[in-house]
Amino acid sequence: MTQDKLVTRRDLLRFAVGGVGAIAGVSVLGGCGGGLDCNDTTGLSAEDIAARTGAAYVERSTNGNRRCLNCSVYTSAGTEACGSCTMIPGPINPYGYCTRWVG
Repeated sequence: MTQDKLVTRRDLLRFAVGGVGAIAGVSVLGGCGGGLDCNDTTGLSAEDIAARTGAAYVERSTNGNRRCLNCSVYTSAGTEACGSCTMIPGPINPYGYCTRWVG
C-alpha cells in the first residue's frame, strides 16, 4: 500500500468527532419542534384556512427572536406539541411564525 492510501489515527479521530457533531446537531434540531407538523387543517372552515393563509403562517420561523413560543397571543402545549393562537385558528408550531406576532 502506498502512503497516501493509509488511514491514520488522526483521520479516524476527525471522522468520529465530525460524526458526533452531526448527530448532536440533528438531535438539537429534532428537539426544537424540528419533526413537529402543525399544518393539519382538517376540520377547519374555509374562513379559518384563509385566516391562516392571510397571516402568512409558517411552521419554521427564520427569525429566532420571533417565534410563536415567545408571542403573547400563543398558548403553549409544550415545545414538543402543537399549541394554539388567539389570532389564527388551528394547530400552531411553537417554532413557527405569522405576521400577527406580538411581543
